[in-house]
Amino acid sequence: MYFNRLRKEDEALSFDRLDQYSEDEINAMCFRRGIEIDSQNKKEKIQDLKLWLSISNQRNVPHSLLLYTRINDFMHDIFEVRPTDNEQSLLRRVSIDSKTISELLC
Repeated sequence: MYFNRLRKEDEALSFDRLDQYSEDEINAMCFRRGIEIDSQNKKEKIQDLKLWLSISNQRNVPHSLLLYTRINDFMHDIFEVRPTDNEQSLLRRVSIDSKTISELLC
């Protein structure tokens, strides 16, 4: 039901008008779709949202493919080590992201 609601909203969103939304509105749209908002600027968020929309607005794309794209992004970020990371921050990030993924799958 959640994906049905998102995809109906996706149909109403226009690629050309995404730049006109405030960053808070873009953040809300991205958050609902599981798109990273913390480490990206507005332009990068809009690019990810456009990618999501291009997949979501296809007729024969199952909801599971959209879920898979989010899981793939989360799994990639979990194992990315930043120069500023230390052992504690890595463990905290993996724990939080793993919890988020398990919540998505339930």
